[in-house]
Amino acid sequence: GLSAVRYPRDAVSERFADVDCPPFELGRARPLLTVDQADVAILGYGTMAITGMETRDLLGDEYAVSVYDARFAKPVDEEALAAMLGADSTAVCTHDRAVPPRPRLAPLAYI
Repeated sequence: GLSAVRYPRDAVSERFADVDCPPFELGRARPLLTVDQADVAILGYGTMAITGMETRDLLGDEYAVSVYDARFAKPVDEEALAAMLGADSTAVCTHDRAVPPRPRLAPLAYI
């Protein structure tokens, strides 16, 4: 069957090189860092998940931040979005494209 490999547009971060990567499940985001009662929840697509972690580092202890690697634009991980939004936190969705393709608007459709 048809298969494809997508290379990242940027250098590959070694931030999680020593952490086991859970198997990919269609439509499931990967929590990179979660905290109880997050002030801000960042959902990053692609390399922007690492940028989300860097943002969290810059914020330090000023805000409680959870960061998720979205992994898939569609189907949306509704369970992860519910966890992000159910905690009365501000949700930020980041991606590495200047013009967002329609599938990346899917989290907004969920909300």
